Amino acid sequence: VIMKRPKPEQKGAGLHALAVYLLFSGRFYDADKAAEEAEKFGAAAGSFDAVKKKYRRMLLNRFAVALLRKFEEAFEKGEYGRVLETGKRLKDEFGESEVVTAKQAFIEGRMARARLETAGVTRFFRGKVSVTDAGYVAFDYDFDDPLQMADFAFDPEVWRAGGGELAVGEDSSYRKGLHHFAVFARHAEMRAEYRNDRPNSVCFRLGGSWFGVNSFNGTGGIIPSFDEKKLWDAFSVNKTGFAIRMDGFVHRLRVVASGGGGLLTVDGKKLLEGRTAGRPSSFEMRDLGFARIRKLHLEGELDEKWLGLIGEVTSRMRKGTLAKGLKRTLYSDLYFSRRVKEEVVRGIDAKFEMGSLPKKIKEPVYSLKYEGLFLVPEAGEYSFHMTMSARLRLRIDGAAIADNLQMRDRPDPNTYAKVKLEPGLHRFELFIANDGEPFLVLRMRYDAGTGGDFPVPGILFYHEPEK
Repeated sequence: VIMKRPKPEQKGAGLHALAVYLLFSGRFYDADKAAEEAEKFGAAAGSFDAVKKKYRRMLLNRFAVALLRKFEEAFEKGEYGRVLETGKRLKDEFGESEVVTAKQAFIEGRMARARLETAGVTRFFRGKVSVTDAGYVAFDYDFDDPLQMADFAFDPEVWRAGGGELAVGEDSSYRKGLHHFAVFARHAEMRAEYRNDRPNSVCFRLGGSWFGVNSFNGTGGIIPSFDEKKLWDAFSVNKTGFAIRMDGFVHRLRVVASGGGGLLTVDGKKLLEGRTAGRPSSFEMRDLGFARIRKLHLEGELDEKWLGLIGEVTSRMRKGTLAKGLKRTLYSDLYFSRRVKEEVVRGIDAKFEMGSLPKKIKEPVYSLKYEGLFLVPEAGEYSFHMTMSARLRLRIDGAAIADNLQMRDRPDPNTYAKVKLEPGLHRFELFIANDGEPFLVLRMRYDAGTGGDFPVPGILFYHEPEK
C-alpha cells in the first residue's frame, strides 16, 4: 500500500478540526497551539479565533462548573490533595470564567483549609483553627479548656487559663510572656477582650516588631525590640492617651501588622500607627500583671517555611518515624554506661530523690541522658538557662553549647547557653551527672530570641522511635 503524503491544505484542515475538538474538550491551551500550527499549513487565518470567540465563554463556564463540582466533592470527602489539584486547575485554566470569578473567595478558602489539613496544622494545635472569608488562617482561644495553653510557651506561675479567661499574675520582670507557635508572614492580626483593675503596661509582637502601650503614663510606640530593664518607659515614644486605669471594664484590643505597616486600636480608637520590621514572626504578648483576657483571636498569612516544617513533623508522626517527647535514660553510674531505666518524657523539668529512684541506685550517684529532636519554628538566637545542682553538657546538632561535665568542683547551679538556629528539627542531647545530691531538681528555661523566659514546652520536643 502506497501512502500519499497529505497536502499542506489537508494538514491545515486536519489541525483546524483538532483545534476545534480540543476547544470543545476544555483543553484551551492545546487548542490554541493546534490552531497556530493549522495556520502554518494554510488554514484560514482567524477562522479558529471566530469559533473560539463564539463558544469560549460558554465552554469555559460549562467545564468550570463540572470541575468545581469535583472540587467540592473532594473537599466533602476530605481528599485534600485532590482539592489542591483541582483548585489549581480551576484558577489556572478557568480563572477567567464567570463561574470561577464568582466563586473566587470560596475556592481560596477551601484551598487554604486543604493546605492546613495537608500540613497537619489542625491536628498540631489545641485551639480552634479555621479559615477566614479573606483566606487567612485563624486561631481562636476561649480559655474554657486549660489544654489550649499547649499552643503557647508560658510560665504557669504567671499565666493561668480557665473559666473562659486567661488570668495574668504579677510579672515585674516583664520577661514571662505568652508565646504562640504559629509563624505569620506578610499579614497578621490579633484581637482580644482585655480588662485590668490597675495601671498597666502591655505589649504585643507581630510583624517582627513590638506594639506597646503604658496606661500608667499614657505613652506607647512600635519598636523592633525593648530593654526589659526599662519596663515602664520601654514604649515612651509618644503620647497615646491610653488610660485603662483601674476601671474594670472590658476593652477590645486589636493589633495589625501588614505589609510593613502596623496599627493598634483600643475600643476602635487608633492609639498607634507606624512602620514595622515587616518580617515573619510569631505572636507574643507581655503584660505587667493582673490582666484578664478573653476571646483571643489570631489570624494571618502563615509563613510557607513554617507551614512546610509543620507538614514534615505531622507527616513523620503519621508514618511512625517521629513521636512526641524526649527519650530519657537513667544510669547507675556517672559515666552513662550502666543503664537502669529508659522512658519517654514530655520535657526536662523533673525532681529526683532517693526514695523514688529504682532500687539499683543505692546512693545519689547517677547520670541522666535526654535525647531527641528540638523543633525550631523560626530563625533566631535561642538561649537556654538550666538550673540544677549537677554537672551537665548540652549539645545541639552534635555541638556542645554548654559543658561543665568534666569539672571536679561542684558547678554553679545556673548554666547559660546561646546558639543561632534555623527553622527545623535539631538534634538535642542533654547529659547530667549527679555526684552526691540526694534531692536533684532539674529546670530548663529558654528564650526564642525575643528576650523571654519560658519553660521549654513539650510541643517542641520529639524523638525517633526505634524500629
